[in-house]
Amino acid sequence: VPILPVLLDSGEPAGGGGLLAHAEVAVHTATGPEGTRLRCTYAADLFDADTVRSFCERLLRILDAVTADPTAPIGDVDIVFPDEAAELSPVRGLPGSSPQLWPEILASVAAHVPDATALEFEGRTMTYGELDAWSNRVARVLIDAGAGPETFVALGIARSLESVAAIWAVAKSGAAYMPVDPAYPAERIEYMLADSGAVLGVTTTAHRDGLPADVPWLVLDDAEFVAALDSVSDGPLSDLDRHGALHFDHPAYLIYTSGSTGRPKGVVVPHRGLANLCAELHGRHSPTPHSRVSHFSSPSFDASVYEYMTAFAIGATLVVVPPTIYGGEELARFFREQRITHAFSTPAALASVDPEGVAAESVTVAGDACPPELVARWSRGRRMFNAYGPTECTIVVNICGPLAPAPTIPIGTPVRGTHEVVLDSRLRPVPIGVAGELYIAGPGITRGYRGKPGLSAG
Repeated sequence: VPILPVLLDSGEPAGGGGLLAHAEVAVHTATGPEGTRLRCTYAADLFDADTVRSFCERLLRILDAVTADPTAPIGDVDIVFPDEAAELSPVRGLPGSSPQLWPEILASVAAHVPDATALEFEGRTMTYGELDAWSNRVARVLIDAGAGPETFVALGIARSLESVAAIWAVAKSGAAYMPVDPAYPAERIEYMLADSGAVLGVTTTAHRDGLPADVPWLVLDDAEFVAALDSVSDGPLSDLDRHGALHFDHPAYLIYTSGSTGRPKGVVVPHRGLANLCAELHGRHSPTPHSRVSHFSSPSFDASVYEYMTAFAIGATLVVVPPTIYGGEELARFFREQRITHAFSTPAALASVDPEGVAAESVTVAGDACPPELVARWSRGRRMFNAYGPTECTIVVNICGPLAPAPTIPIGTPVRGTHEVVLDSRLRPVPIGVAGELYIAGPGITRGYRGKPGLSAG
């Protein structure tokens, strides 16, 4: 029988002219000589007419399909209208930048602003020129110890000037760094070292005794290591100095997930997506060589790379937050006294900080859903951003902002070089308002999980 157009009635109080809705949405059927008529009632305080009309139009689309071919599986019925297809096709960020190797990014900024301050930590500083020369020497020592492309170097150093400087050295050696929090339980550290296949580790005397002897450790402040630095050049490195040519798809770093869904997994992140990340951060946050960027994230959290590149790719100062500071008034005081201009934090940590007196011009939150009340507190008088992205996609794939107070805070649009679509279980686009899974493509997609090809394929 033909299905006639659907009539809509809002659930108004009795006497308002419509049917009273006894459910959030209800479809009533009546079959007569002309066919089957559908009438939809809905609660007007929950839905508007356009939304319910969309429900009904899709229902008619399903009914048309199954009455035309009763054997068709319901899951094969396409509920997306042709005029929606263009809107639901992949949403794209700005065009991607040409890829650059991480050591090239670091060395180029050091050559451009050698006298600018690169790092500050508890009264100690390093200029870009000093950091560049020191990391070149350390890189040569690492190469002699076996570091190179497709190898992993563990960094067992708490957040400090040394933890950041060591990353420069590992990058220049061609190896990938793997952060290891010295405060982790010994069993977890041993698992990470074995699972990663790290060829060696870098640490300091403050942490060496607490680290397992599963790999040889180079101790940055040990007299023997310092003496070894004096015997090597501080000049730029090239592939001729390394054990092999360094390519965009070689690992830049290896970050282990928290292990909340099982054992921690090591995500292998190549160089290919880093140039896009730098371009996106500078387009969004507008740092300058005079900016002061806080380094508050744990080195074991990939958001730390977000902080590094906000500063390093423009020649700004990265101000390292002492690892004993977790939030609250201590972090607020640090932001004020250190004149931080660009800050990154999880929503929970930022919620513990009073924004009064904090002069940061740009604040980014990520790592968890951003509560609307946090935006209401922190967005006044500054630019605030909400970033989203899994470790498996080079840190961030969406950014929303500058934010203004709103009932809900979205994750925003794709970053540079990234395109996305929301699909159902059959890999077809879902209409706006329908839940689906976010599929991401672009050069930021990582190589997967170290030593787990099946899990990576899944």
